[in-house]
Amino acid sequence: MKTLHVAWMSLLIVTLASPRSSFGDTWEDPVQPHKRFTELKSYSDQAVRDSETSLVWEKVPETGGQDWATAQSQCNTKTVGNRKGWRLPTIQELASLVDPGATDPSLPSGHPFVLDTSFAY
Repeated sequence: MKTLHVAWMSLLIVTLASPRSSFGDTWEDPVQPHKRFTELKSYSDQAVRDSETSLVWEKVPETGGQDWATAQSQCNTKTVGNRKGWRLPTIQELASLVDPGATDPSLPSGHPFVLDTSFAY
């Protein structure tokens, strides 16, 4: 059986009442790129809130090929911004960060993520 290699970003489980923030009331009202991501001071600027999905992401994700169980275990014990409670994102959550028109990386314009581009898949 092949090992599944996962380039992952830690995701804090955040449950909010609405899938959107005050920047937009519906999915038809997109968040402006410069307002989509907010670096969180309460996480020592180590995490980023996505206003489109209300998800909180690690600002400097580890990128590396790991099997799923190892990646999951690392998330379960990870501390970011002096907080625990991180998990691997679902495929749908991860896909919410993909800008189909962007390449290398395929992230939305104005994203604040710091990526290690030396990792080769």
